[in-house]
This record gives sequence, C-alpha cells and structure tokens, in this order.
Amino acid sequence: RFTDLTRDLNFYTKNENDKYIFFDRRKLCSTIIGNSVEYFTINHTTSIYPYIISNTNTNSNKNGVVLFGRQHPSETVGSWTLKGAIDFLMGESDEAKYLRDKFIFKIIPMINVDGVICGNTRTSLSGCDLNRRWSNPNILLHPEIFYTKELIIDFCKKYKIECIVDFHGHFGAFNSFFYGNHKEDNYSSCRFFPFTCAKKSKVIQFEKSRFKMPKYKRGTGRINLFKELNIENVVTLETSYFGCNSGGYVNQYFTVETLKEIGRDICNGILLFHYHSNLQMGINNDLNNYPFLEKKLENEEKIINNQFTEYLNQIKNEKNEENDLDEKNSNETIKEEEKNNIDDKDDDKES
Repeated sequence: RFTDLTRDLNFYTKNENDKYIFFDRRKLCSTIIGNSVEYFTINHTTSIYPYIISNTNTNSNKNGVVLFGRQHPSETVGSWTLKGAIDFLMGESDEAKYLRDKFIFKIIPMINVDGVICGNTRTSLSGCDLNRRWSNPNILLHPEIFYTKELIIDFCKKYKIECIVDFHGHFGAFNSFFYGNHKEDNYSSCRFFPFTCAKKSKVIQFEKSRFKMPKYKRGTGRINLFKELNIENVVTLETSYFGCNSGGYVNQYFTVETLKEIGRDICNGILLFHYHSNLQMGINNDLNNYPFLEKKLENEEKIINNQFTEYLNQIKNEKNEENDLDEKNSNETIKEEEKNNIDDKDDDKES
C-alpha cells in the first residue's frame, strides 16, 4: 500500500545517520491528480554529515544501479521483492556495506502511485499502461515515466550504470524469472547478470527467463532503455502471484519473507556480477576490508563462471544442431525440386 511505503520511507529517513548511510529522499514529480512520486538515493558515507560528503569527489569511481517497481498497481509482489532489496541495502552486513561503497543506488519504489491508491489493476488514471509509454512519454499524461526516464538519463551521464531492474508480478506463471534483452553479436552480454542472480537464489529460475525483444514491447522500460542508453543489463524481474513449482520452495506459496528474500538475492547477484566484471577487466575489487567476503566471492565466481560457460556451450550445440537440421532440410528441398524438374522435362518429351 501507499501508506506502507510512506511509513517505510519515514523510518529509513529517521535512521540513516545511525548507520552512516547516505539516504537522500526526494520528490520526483506530481501525478496528474497531484500525488507525489518519490525516489531516493542510497550510498555510503564515512561522515555524520552525509549531505556534505555526497557533494565531494568520493563518488567519482562508483557505478550506478537503478531499481524501480509498481508500474502496474496490482503487482504487489513486486513491491515486496523491492522492499527486500531496500532493507538489505540499508543493513549492516558486509555485502551491504560493500555495495554501498561501490555503487550509488537510485530507487523509485512506486511509479504508478495513482493506480495503487485508486485500486487500478494495470493502468494509471490516464487509462494508460505506463510500461508501454517509455519510447515517448507525455509530460502531462505520463509524468511518472517522463520524469523517471529523465532521472535515469541524467544519472547515466554522470555514472556508468551497472544494471537497471524493473520489479513486476506475474499471474500466469510460477517462480521468479527474468525478461532480458538480446545482442546478436554478443550472446552472453545480456545474460550473465540474470544468470548470476538466479544462481544466488532458491526462487529465481534462469531456465524460465526469456531474452527476446518483440516489436509490441518496444515501449517497455526494459527495451527502450536498452536501446536508447546502450545499457546491457536492463532486466524485468517477474515474480509469481502464487508460488513455486520448482527450485528451493517447490509446491509452496510465496510468503512475504520469501518475496523479500528474492530482493536480497538480486543485491547479492549485483555484488557477484560486479566482482566478476572487475576480474574480467583486470580491475582491483578493493576487498581488503572484507577478507571473509573476498574469499566467498572468489569461490562463488569460479563456480558460476564455469556454469555459465557450460550454458553457453549448450546453447552453441543447440544452435549447431538447428543449423545442421536447416541445412539438411534445405538439401532435401533442393533434391526434391531437381527431381520435379527432371519429371517435368520427361513429361515434355512424352507429349
């Protein structure tokens, strides 16, 4: 509910300085009936004056992460998974501290505020599905998307964006899974991040994830931001309204705690993906202050990297089999056409 979100934001704002966490809550825009859409920034500070420290150059070497949810008002499971991620980032674990050290998080927890307050299922009060308006949002009809996109574009100009995750709910499927994008010339580039998140989770099923970009979905945040900003890791996280039919919670309905666990899994996936990316580029992960975490990430990265290599080899073999089958069918078609041509010539001679 909107009231739950307001309560949580008030709690985070009140307790930010106790943990030396930079938590900056701001208004993004007003909806068409005057409700406020809010966003906030989570970052790390070593000072009790976070608003002063945030204006220095301490953030110059950080990457950005964008999380947002509730484009569709009825998808409450998306809010619970996003809340799990927020609670994790505001926590005191080594993983959370390291993420705040290395990233600046921009979070818009509830985009379609009007729809949530008024009880809509999928649309805003303009009667529009906001997740089909990203290509050309109207500042009057879709201010939520217009200003969210402006925020992301501005953020992208200042920092390298590691990933963007859009939290949704799905009433026609079980478990949790991703919708991602696709690069024809680099098959793995859009898949390793969701693969990593899935392997860190008992609920997220990579096998059920899809990486297609159909024309009728070009107006979604996932595809539009991928195309316009050239950010590889823009994904939609779908979570079932019901529960799991496979994985760690098979034949169980989702509870609030299970949904929040998925959000924590996303954060741990971001952490491991960042560690892997730095290794690939020869960048120091700077984990001297986290010796236990460094050993843990080192072991997990080796395992997941091997698993992903196996996955790519499997896809490659399947593609080769498809190509061989296509070639076989093509050869059979050519032979059939040649046979028909010979038969036609024999018929001409006979006549």
